[in-house]
Amino acid sequence: MELLQNELLVLEKTDHPNITRVFEILEDKRCYWVVMELIEGGNLLDKIIGCNNFNEDHACFITHQIMLALNYMHL
Repeated sequence: MELLQNELLVLEKTDHPNITRVFEILEDKRCYWVVMELIEGGNLLDKIIGCNNFNEDHACFITHQIMLALNYMHL
């Protein structure tokens, strides 16, 4: 439980355009409630599968965005 709490607190302090925002964390006796930014449009895999013209440039752009988020979280 302590690891979960720490992870949620880190996410609540995170502010990066490639990471979903966590606005608030609430808890009661049974559950944690996480208020997050609404991200519409489905997940990345569905977007890639549905793309008619997915090429190396698209893959490079997506990989770059993921690496920026990872770099931010591990500084």
